[in-house]
Amino acid sequence: VLSGVPVEEVTGIGSIIPPERVRRKIELIRRGIDINRPDPADAMDVLAKVGGPELGAMAGLMLGGASLRLPVVLDGFIAGAAAAIAVGLRPELRAMLIGSHSSAEPGHRILLRTLNIPTYFDFGMCLGEGTGAALLFPVIDAAVRILTEMPTLGELDIRR
Repeated sequence: VLSGVPVEEVTGIGSIIPPERVRRKIELIRRGIDINRPDPADAMDVLAKVGGPELGAMAGLMLGGASLRLPVVLDGFIAGAAAAIAVGLRPELRAMLIGSHSSAEPGHRILLRTLNIPTYFDFGMCLGEGTGAALLFPVIDAAVRILTEMPTLGELDIRR
């Protein structure tokens, strides 16, 4: 709803369901949107009408983290959907979000592209469960240590 992309384009196979179940999934999502008519310009309305408690909790965590200047690593489609809600509520939050990996789920890629959040890995994974984030944390840790602990050439005082 927040991306404006048709349901057929954002709905994927999830945990590798057969094509007939994907068609049913698309039908159910479309029906939920048609019945509840969420306003795409109002992230809270979208959350209330077609979201769930997990999206609200994750969006709240992202907003809370950003209020404390803590970056949040996104992992998977549901985290991307929660990020879309959170950014819809507070656009400045986008600067605190880090995409871990590009999921094979089409909706995840569309959401992160819509939000303009880059990702660092693409392993063709179709699952979240923190796998991409778990892989990204050592890279983030190394980057922070390089920035805070590694001396510059000037500080090394190397003489030729």
